[in-house]
Amino acid sequence: MTHRHAFEAVDRSLRDVTKTVDPDLKDTPFGGKVVVFGGDFRQIPPVIKKGGREEVVRACFKNSCLWELRNAAAADIATQTEFANWLLQVGEGSAPGTPICDGSTAVNLPAGMTLPAGATTEDLIARIYPDLCANLGNGQYMTNRAILCPRNEVKMMNERIMAIVAATDPSRETREYFSADEVADKDESVEIQYPVEFLNSVEASCLPPHRLKLAIGTPVMLLRNISPKRGNVTGRVSSVPPSVTIP
Repeated sequence: MTHRHAFEAVDRSLRDVTKTVDPDLKDTPFGGKVVVFGGDFRQIPPVIKKGGREEVVRACFKNSCLWELRNAAAADIATQTEFANWLLQVGEGSAPGTPICDGSTAVNLPAGMTLPAGATTEDLIARIYPDLCANLGNGQYMTNRAILCPRNEVKMMNERIMAIVAATDPSRETREYFSADEVADKDESVEIQYPVEFLNSVEASCLPPHRLKLAIGTPVMLLRNISPKRGNVTGRVSSVPPSVTIP
């Protein structure tokens, strides 16, 4: 578990950066950016060199001012509290579940976290992005939704989403973008070791696929600008909240 001072430093940095665009963001936690934390306070406390129990507890993120619920509606606080209590039950092994064959218990997930049995990827997309084509240009709609790909199947998810867009709105033109597939070293022996077919098959997590198909107006996320002199040149494309639109 990271020391709470690290989170507070990130918070101050984001506020300093975002307030140049909107002065009101200097008073908003993390400059209004969505931040997702992971960890278990009971199992992974902060490591304090030669520190006792008090120092460890004091360094915990739960003792930071950022942990407080700010400006939240009563209904939101109630929902978050209910979810937090359920997580504690899961950790303690007391959450409602269904016995399975090996004698253990499968935790029953809340209905709002699951899809019906037999649901497809398209059903998931429709659940997260209802009326997708009608809201492609709606920044608020996009920034409030995201599909996480735990197995890095971003390419597959992008292709499914593009297929839905194309089927729903045939008038929306699609374009294909190809990566550079030339070996920088002109040594013939090096080129033989890295044939074009192999280069085109490489899918690094920090780069888009060799063949990228996008519909015009599709929002994409600029995660890395690989050529600032040329403007916004993305090194990776995702189907989650936009910051760049393909012309």
